[in-house]
Amino acid sequence: MEIFNLSVDLLAKAALVVLIAFMIARIRITFITDRTVTRQDQLYFILIFGLLSVYGTWAGVKTTGAIVNVRDLAPMLAGLIGGPLAGVGAGLIGGAHRYFQGGFTAIPCAIGTVLSGFVAGMFYNRRTSFFTSIPHAIILGLAMMSFDMVLLLAIARPFADAFNLFKIIAIPMILDVTIGLVAFTFLIRSTAKQERDSTPLEF
Repeated sequence: MEIFNLSVDLLAKAALVVLIAFMIARIRITFITDRTVTRQDQLYFILIFGLLSVYGTWAGVKTTGAIVNVRDLAPMLAGLIGGPLAGVGAGLIGGAHRYFQGGFTAIPCAIGTVLSGFVAGMFYNRRTSFFTSIPHAIILGLAMMSFDMVLLLAIARPFADAFNLFKIIAIPMILDVTIGLVAFTFLIRSTAKQERDSTPLEF
């Protein structure tokens, strides 16, 4: 029951992050899908998505000495729309904020947040269509959040506390962040397709 309640709570937080992220990305949809995002855009994404990452921690649920959260979702979204610079920059803001919150999971959580933004940025660089595909969004979410859990078990001490926390947070965090990525990807791809289909032909 605790895992279910955490999943529902985090999903609501992830939905808010996705909604705000989509509203921001919608303004620059052509630049994002054409991969012509400017350096100014990237700095803008770093600031906004960094703050959304901070929100992910702030709105998280405190349990067994840690914070169950969707913090990594925002840097991953930044990376998908703005590349590695945007993803890492947003991750640094969110990760630094989490680190200074303290707790026995502070270091692995901070590291995981920065790496999530960087890896998402690699998806931006290597995509072959106008935006990341839904299968790739699923892979990104499952892989990075699972890696976060590995970091938790490898770095956080005492190990018994880390393992007990892992049993509680693994499913909600992996599932809800992945759902958030998929929802955002669907919205961006659908919007971009509608705009391309409605563009009048030039003669």
